[in-house]
Amino acid sequence: MIITAIALTLYVGYYFVSKPFLRKLSNAAARSGLPILANATIAERQATIQMSLVVAAHLIMVCFLSLLVLPRQWWLYQASHLGIQSIAVLLAVLLGVGESVASGVLAEMLYTVLGWIDKRREQLSHPSHLAVEMVEASAGGWMKTIRVSVEANLIVGVALLTLQLACEEIIFRFIFPRCLPGHMWTAGVLFIIMQFSGLKRRIGGVFAAVGATVMAVSQGYLATRADFLAPLVVAHLVMFLSSRTLSNK
Repeated sequence: MIITAIALTLYVGYYFVSKPFLRKLSNAAARSGLPILANATIAERQATIQMSLVVAAHLIMVCFLSLLVLPRQWWLYQASHLGIQSIAVLLAVLLGVGESVASGVLAEMLYTVLGWIDKRREQLSHPSHLAVEMVEASAGGWMKTIRVSVEANLIVGVALLTLQLACEEIIFRFIFPRCLPGHMWTAGVLFIIMQFSGLKRRIGGVFAAVGATVMAVSQGYLATRADFLAPLVVAHLVMFLSSRTLSNK
């Protein structure tokens, strides 16, 4: 019970409280004249600093919860099965692409429904732009921070993104299912809700929540069957990057 309370407190504290604070802190640091990415713009410095702070806080959260929830044998299991995981990584790439396509189809269906609602409301003399607002908002916020940090420095940006996604996989596929009532179901719901954190406009998290729903089902199921971390991280990364590519097109 105590561990459950700690896990939920850290969940709210990190995803919904700390992110706005870290955004303001990184903005101040980017404008302070510190010798960080000297040739980059203020926006690029701000994004890189914010990503670094967010990932650092995430790693601390993972380490703390791991000490409470994950047994030492779990980490030894990951290390002793690197060969199998390396082979599974190839399949994980296909999984990530499949998740991206499935998410894109569902997001397109949702966009169509919202467009229909907009037309119906306009016929009733109620101006509505839900579909357009959802697309515009989804391109900003946390997604914009990730995109700008990768553009500022490809290697650093992708490395930070990979660490961030690895932390999410550890927390939502392996830690929360072990310490929360409802196990993987609860972890999946929290993973979906988390997509709306740190956003100025909550509607901007809808597309991400669609993708999170797909991953909560597919990767949650795989985590219960294989208990391997690396393939899930790769699938998550491929899904994220391919989703960005498809959305840009």
